[in-house]
Parts: sequence; structure tokens; C-alpha cells
Amino acid sequence: MERPSTKPIGLILAGGRSQRLFPESRPKPLLEVNGVSLMEQSLERLKNFETYVITNQEIGLELKKYLRAKRKETKFLFEPEGRDTAAAVGFGLRHFRDQDSWVAILSADQWLQDSSAYWDFLKVVEKEIELYPEALFVAASPSEHKPQASHSQFGWIVSERESPSQSFRVKNFIEKPQGKELEEVRKQGGGINGGMFFGKIKTFIKAYKSLFPQPLDSNQDYFKIQRTPVDRAIFEKYQEVRSIPLHIKWEDLGTWQDWAKQIGNEGITQIDAQNNFVYSTTNQKTYIFGTNDLAVIQTNDKTLVMPLSETRKMKDYLEKLKE
Repeated sequence: MERPSTKPIGLILAGGRSQRLFPESRPKPLLEVNGVSLMEQSLERLKNFETYVITNQEIGLELKKYLRAKRKETKFLFEPEGRDTAAAVGFGLRHFRDQDSWVAILSADQWLQDSSAYWDFLKVVEKEIELYPEALFVAASPSEHKPQASHSQFGWIVSERESPSQSFRVKNFIEKPQGKELEEVRKQGGGINGGMFFGKIKTFIKAYKSLFPQPLDSNQDYFKIQRTPVDRAIFEKYQEVRSIPLHIKWEDLGTWQDWAKQIGNEGITQIDAQNNFVYSTTNQKTYIFGTNDLAVIQTNDKTLVMPLSETRKMKDYLEKLKE
């Protein structure tokens, strides 16, 4: 058990490789925008917290080396194996189960432009937790923060519209709605799931004991824990979940299309007038005529060509290449 802390606890989930950003092979938290890594920015968002990075041994060693070079001292909690976010959050929480503080759970995969605005958002979160200590909280972004064409790629949260405070009781979680279902979600004033979670540690422990107890048990065979996201294992089932509007734009940076918005045509990234995107590790020049929104990914021995929208399925396509 960790020593008691007077600060809130911050848990940063940082277990991902850059599989959707093939051929990039660095841990995704180490990818940089304007010279600042996603990992550094995540730590900055929680600078007033007692913060721990949850990762696995392999990626953790790379993160440690990188942050040491940046002269940033960071605390780590190493999972025996990555088992998706429900296991990772539970694994982190069990180290603080007796502490009477609250916790912020963020992903090192996200990029926000303004950390100082996020600090103000966290002040709102803290007040809402004081008002509703038995609730768990999730950040919800206004639908207009994302292009309508991308709305079906996100999880959505439908909440009650009336509330005496700055948070709203969640009625439903809807994963990647399409067609009429998406239209109905928009009509109901749904927000986009920001993948940021908050609440009293004791409330999280209560929820895990009831709904997904395995990660809390240090005697559990960790490799047998079900792989499932924390949204599905906990938040979609817990009886009292509240959403807090997040009026700060964020990007998942999960595909080359997302990265193109941030890094423009720096380095070896090429974007033409038709919004075709080329990423190449070779000196070969690529010309594309007569088509729009195409992605071309080149290495010394492979060339992948697909619609930009399909780059979100990069992991699936790479699995097919292995076959």
C-alpha cells in the first residue's frame, strides 16, 4: 500500500504502442507535437496531483529513459501484462484503496492544446466530487468539438439536461452510433466521451468490488483477467455516473489523419491540395492524381494504400498482413 497522500491521485494510462501509426514503433506516449510528447503533456495536466503512470514493463523502460533525459522524475506502476483499461485502472486503484482522496484517470494518448485551461476544469471536477461523493464522473465534450463526419467513430454519453450543479446524471452510454441512432443521440444533446474519469477512490473501489473485482486482488492470476475497457466494465454498469462538460478541444491522435492535423507537412509527412496524406521512411517521392483523402504509408519493403478514414483500422490490416 502506498503512503497516505494529501493530494488527489493521478493515474495516467500509458500502455499503448503506435500500431495505428505504422510504421512508427515508439510507444505512443512518446510521440511529439511541437517538441512536446504526449507523456509530458499528460503529466503537466496533473502537475498538482500525486501522479503515477500505469504501463507494462517493456514500454515502461522506454518511458523512464525518455523522461529521465527530459529530467522529469516520474512514478510508475507496472502491470504484469496489458489487459485493457479496466484491468489497468483497477490495478492502479488497489495501491491506494485505503486513501480518502479522489482520483483523476487520464490517457497518455490524448493531446490538448491548453493545460492551463484543463487545470480550471479539474477545479470544477473536485467541487462536483464533493457534492456527489458516491458518484463516478466522466468528461463529455460538446458534439461540435468534432467534425460531424467523424461522429460515428466516438463513444457518446446521453445525460439528463437539468442539474443544480455543473455535472449531469448519465442516462446512457452509446458506443459508435451510426445512422438514425446517431441522429437521435445528437437530438438528445449527447456529448462525446472524453475518456477521462474521476471520483473518490473509495467509490471506485466499491464499484470494482461489485462489478469487476479481479484487478483488485493481488493473488489473482493477472494474465487471466478479462480484456475489456473501463467504460464497459464499470461506467456502463455503475448505478450513479455523472458527466462533466469539457469545453477544451482534444485529439486522440490515433491515426495518421489525426496526426496530420497537428504536425502539418513537417519532416517526411506530405499532404497535397486534395488532402492526400503520405508518410514515408524512404526518399521516394509520391505523386497522387485524380483522387482525394487517400493515405499512402511507405517503408523499405511495404507500401500501404487506403482511404484516410480507414487508417483507424490499421491494426486490423496489419494483422491480415501477418496472416
